[in-house]
Amino acid sequence: MYKRLLLCKELLSDKGIIFISIDENEFAQLKIICDEIFKENQNGIFVWQKKYGGSNDSGNIATEHEYILSYSKTNSSEPWLEPHDDKYLKRYKEQDKLGKFYWDTLERPGLKSPILVKVKFKNKIYELKTFRSQARVDEEIKRGEIKILQLNNGKISFQFKQRLRDGKLPRSILRDNKDDIDQDLLLKIGSNSTAKKELLEIFGKEVFSNPKPTNLIMYLISLIKNKNATILDFFAGSGTTGHAVLKLNKIDNGNRKFILCTNNENNICENVTYPRLLKVNNGYKHENKKSDPLNFNLKYFKTNFVSSDHSDKNKINLTKKATEMICIKENTFDNISNSEKIKIFKNQSNFTIIIYDQLIINEVKKMILKFDGIIKIYIFSLGNDLFEDEFAEFENVEVEPIPEPIFRIYKRLFR
Repeated sequence: MYKRLLLCKELLSDKGIIFISIDENEFAQLKIICDEIFKENQNGIFVWQKKYGGSNDSGNIATEHEYILSYSKTNSSEPWLEPHDDKYLKRYKEQDKLGKFYWDTLERPGLKSPILVKVKFKNKIYELKTFRSQARVDEEIKRGEIKILQLNNGKISFQFKQRLRDGKLPRSILRDNKDDIDQDLLLKIGSNSTAKKELLEIFGKEVFSNPKPTNLIMYLISLIKNKNATILDFFAGSGTTGHAVLKLNKIDNGNRKFILCTNNENNICENVTYPRLLKVNNGYKHENKKSDPLNFNLKYFKTNFVSSDHSDKNKINLTKKATEMICIKENTFDNISNSEKIKIFKNQSNFTIIIYDQLIINEVKKMILKFDGIIKIYIFSLGNDLFEDEFAEFENVEVEPIPEPIFRIYKRLFR
């Protein structure tokens, strides 16, 4: 696990975040490893109630939960905020040029470690216990953020503007009845039984023993505000992560992508993971009803080991095997030209051209005059020639040699 997490950290972007689900048997060891690898960049720990009623083998405590640890690669990730529900928003009845607010009590005598501040009102000094510093209180009185009232009963009330923030912090305990996460998404976290029911609806039979509920993964992904993020799951299981990404994209018009990896133990990828996503893509029947197809671009690749030897023979071999990796990197999968010397792929407007024979570069230059959009050209080179001068006249073309950059990535990941 230590080596896998080191590799995972390398794969994360600078703003990348990892979620790891674990039960109590390995929780302590995992946290020690993650604390060492990710240093102080822990986001927090969720406790997910995965079922209701413990197993007979739980010992003296009926175990109903799992832990979900989260870490960031760096400290540059954005804060997590959940949308406010309608009930919460009703209290914010007043508004000024800075936004909505309500008046809340400044004095908090019940605080464990209160700050004692002095406030002057009608030529009298009042001392109150609060959570703000003296300097901040003085400043906010001047700006009208704090007001002092004399109530009908003669008591003095110190109040401050509790302003509406963009969202609220997520809570650490995740339950199936957590129905106030997002009124737009209408999410319920789900449990193991929820997940099993979901798979049963898709396949009509039980195909996987311990799936995660789609809504749990949707919720975790929704905490990340980047709707163009790439989600990687290297323990793909039944494919819940891919399914969750697709559902969330449909709900909030996101453009997230997913990559699922598995060692295909017991043919799970061929029998469960890939078929599940195909069914979700095309729509599946359940109780004489058909689900809405999600219509996404799904590709299934099989991997194999390649040598890191720098011989010319191996460079040629690696180049031939790198085609699919380049398509994934550039997100261009529609093959519009396929020969031994050149392959061309595209998406809506961008093109990826892989040139295996340098002698056809002039032909390619004539060809790309007809292409509108960004063009990425990969050219096979036994050396590390850049070929930039060959395409300098094209502002929409970027050139990169292969396979040398792939060797460099291998060295970085497996050093």
